[in-house]
Amino acid sequence: MSKEGINVRRRLVLISKEGINVRRRLSNNITNTYLYNSGKASAANNMNAFVSRIINNDSRTKNDITRIWSLARNDKELTYEGLEEYIDKLASELDASQKLNFVRWPIMNEWVHQNPVLSGSYAGEVRRVKNYLKGRFPILDRLMKYDSTITGIKDTEITEGKLTPIVNGKTISLGDDVTFDVYTADGRKVFSGTGSTPALPSGIYIVKAQAGVAKIML
Repeated sequence: MSKEGINVRRRLVLISKEGINVRRRLSNNITNTYLYNSGKASAANNMNAFVSRIINNDSRTKNDITRIWSLARNDKELTYEGLEEYIDKLASELDASQKLNFVRWPIMNEWVHQNPVLSGSYAGEVRRVKNYLKGRFPILDRLMKYDSTITGIKDTEITEGKLTPIVNGKTISLGDDVTFDVYTADGRKVFSGTGSTPALPSGIYIVKAQAGVAKIML
């Protein structure tokens, strides 16, 4: 297997272990480590030691975790607010089905295997997931050493001739129907959408759209 293939496999192991244990224990009490290494999660076949060995001994994996997590947070807008909106959407779509489900299996407020907290209602279960994610985001930021300066914009060539932002005082636009992103010079995203940005502080900004990338000063 190639080195790249091995690294992909390692990343998948990390993701799967965190994801599996989210389902087992929705708890914000684990603040100093990943869930797989908390002692409250499954460790079948000594997988926690295997994953720890990769995280602790492989500097490339450490760097990759920081880079991938930071890119997701900065460029892909991986935020609690975004996930909360998505949860609300799914909760609404599943509402009719969950009512039928708990008519057939009336266990909503009963203890069952791997359901350590009784939330009392569907709304309570949804709220518990939200509370877990809200508390977990800052913990993951710390564990993965989130870096607000890591962004894909640094890997993009500035092509001002192909993109002409419209500056009106302290706002930037590319026309009503053009989707674009605006970053500060240190890579923080400050706008994403169409139309015009809100008033921005003076400084250097990177404007990124499908047509190219431009650097401007306000």
